Amino acid sequence: GYQNNAAFSSNALVPIYDSIYTWTWDTIINNWTSHPTGKICNILYDNHQNPISYINQSWNGNSWINSGRTDIIYNVNNKMLSVTSQIWNGSAWSNTDRNITSYDSHDNPTLFTIQQWNGTSWDNNLQISYSYDSHNNCTLQLSQVWSGGMWSNTSQQLFVFDSNDNEISSTIQNMNGTSWQNSNQYIYT
Repeated sequence: GYQNNAAFSSNALVPIYDSIYTWTWDTIINNWTSHPTGKICNILYDNHQNPISYINQSWNGNSWINSGRTDIIYNVNNKMLSVTSQIWNGSAWSNTDRNITSYDSHDNPTLFTIQQWNGTSWDNNLQISYSYDSHNNCTLQLSQVWSGGMWSNTSQQLFVFDSNDNEISSTIQNMNGTSWQNSNQYIYT
C-alpha cells in the first residue's frame, strides 16, 4: 500500500538497518515464539538513506528461506515513485505486484496505482487519485478499479477544511450504478 516516506529525507536522522526480525505471539503458551518467524534482510539504501531493496525471509523450522523481495524507486525529492514486489519460486524471483505514485509540484501524491503481474506484463488493478486546495489540503480521494479496459469509480472521500486548514468534515460515498451514494460522514469540531 501507500507509505508516506517523509522520514526518509536527507535532513532527517534515519536508522540504517542490516536486518529486522519478527516474532509471532503463541496463544497456546501465551508467549512469543522462541525463534523469529520472519526477517527482512539484505536491505540496500541509496545515498539519501532511502531503502531501495530488501528481501523477506521466513523460518521453515531449520533455516531461513526467501519468500519475498521489494524494490523501490524514488524521485529527486525522495518520494516513492514505484514499489515492486516479487516472490521466490524456489529458484528465481517472480513479479507479483507494483505500486506507482505520481506527485504534483508540492510533493502531494496525485495518483496511486496498483498493478498485478500476469506472467508477461503488468495489468491495472486499483487506482486512487487525489485533489488538493490552494493550501495543499487533500479535498478529494477517488478510488477506481480497472474493469473492461477502463477505470470505473468505486468510492470517493470528500474533505472540507476551515480557514485555519483544520479538517471539519469528511464524507464517504460509494458508486451506486451511475451516481454517488452517501455512506458515512464525519464532522469534526
